Parts: sequence; structure tokens; C-alpha cells
Amino acid sequence: MSNPHELKALQTRLKEAQAEAESLVEKARIATKDASEALRRKDKIAAQIREIEEAAKEPIVTEHAMLRYIERFMDVDLEAVRKAILTDEAVKMIKFARSGKITANGRRLIVKNGSVVTVEPLEREAA
Repeated sequence: MSNPHELKALQTRLKEAQAEAESLVEKARIATKDASEALRRKDKIAAQIREIEEAAKEPIVTEHAMLRYIERFMDVDLEAVRKAILTDEAVKMIKFARSGKITANGRRLIVKNGSVVTVEPLEREAA
């Protein structure tokens, strides 16, 4: 049979290990609780930030809406504008070049793949 001193030592070590495990389990429970509270605070702060950011955003007016406004409420004939941009001279140059900066009728047309993407006055120098 085993030595009574060895048995007593093992029983003592068992109690110490059990106490250590219980202490660590309690610390883990507290840490889990603290982590959950911290995550709730973080989520609440993030929600407040999103709410403020959304409230601060300016409404957006699309280019389409601006064109419709110009057309319908300022009585601008957009077809006439298109024709002023796409003169016969400009159309010939666009068909030839397809892309690039084209000077026609005192204006610089910026063209990409056969589409006029913007119009600039000639005095404006490219950067």
C-alpha cells in the first residue's frame, strides 16, 4: 500500500488544484461579464456615431435631377444644348478621334470612347 504521507500530499495538491481551478473559473466568468459589458458600450457608441453621421449628411441631388430641373423649371431646351455641343464639325472630329481633347466651335470637348464627357472653355489649361 501507498505511503500515508504521499496520500496526504496528493490530497493537499488536489485541494490546491481544485481551489486554483475554481478561482480561474470565477475570474473567467468576471472577464466574460466585463467583456460583454464593454462590447455593449462599444455597440452603443458606434450606434450613436452612425446616428450623428447620418443626421449630418447633406441631401444629395443627382445630376439627372438637376438636368430635369433645368429642363422643366428653367425652360432650357436640352436638345438644343446637345446640338450646340455636337455641331457637324465636332461630330466629324469625334468620329475620327473617338477619345481625347477636341477643339470645336470655340470649346474644348473631352471625349471618351465617342462620348462627350465634359465641355471646357478654351482658356482653361489642362493641369
